[in-house]
Amino acid sequence: MLHLFRRHRADCSQAGMRSSDCSSKPKCPIHYRGVDGVGKRHQPQALKDPSSGAGVRDWNRAVEIIRDMELPAPPKQNQKPQTSMESAIASFLAFKAHRSPDVRRKATLILGRLKTFLEGRGKTTVPEVTFTDLVSFRAGWKEASTTQRRNQEVMKGFFRYCVKSEFVSKNPRITRPWQGRTAAVGLESPGQRLPALSFEFRQFPQPLSSALETVRISSINPATIPRSSPTRYSHLV
Repeated sequence: MLHLFRRHRADCSQAGMRSSDCSSKPKCPIHYRGVDGVGKRHQPQALKDPSSGAGVRDWNRAVEIIRDMELPAPPKQNQKPQTSMESAIASFLAFKAHRSPDVRRKATLILGRLKTFLEGRGKTTVPEVTFTDLVSFRAGWKEASTTQRRNQEVMKGFFRYCVKSEFVSKNPRITRPWQGRTAAVGLESPGQRLPALSFEFRQFPQPLSSALETVRISSINPATIPRSSPTRYSHLV
């Protein structure tokens, strides 16, 4: 606890006394002593206003300053140390120890490339990784689509593992380029129009694409095809 008192000047009528009241103009300066809120002991000394640095003569203002000084220190938050990418990758590979050597080798390669890429950006811990980092990293991939898809799955698994291991609170995931987009396809038959179907876009194999094109063409109603002149097959329409 801190204690306030005035140290009266020699020409003050209350010189030699320690009291809160003072009849002098200007009033005698206020002093304080005792232990503050953080446990620090203060020897008798003049009270300074923290906003101006000047000595305090007003008693009400002195009480406000002392009240702030007696507040206990805020509790220190225990900040969990951030996990480095190197440690997280090592932990993830240990978690995958039951998988085949080839799977672990491929995971080591792509995650090692990610670690090197992030170090080039000055980032060495998992919480520092952002969505834009992953987008930029993926933009530099030159491998075949099957290899890219495999690497994508490894990275997704790695960051899911980081979330479950509490290395990071949020997964900075990135989807494949063809994910998240939808397309509407209208299927028509002669004299009938079906409602458009919404489905998630996928890259179809070539034989399936050809088959869809055949279905689309075969569904055209010949009666709707404009003719500029009769043909030898007009009687079939």
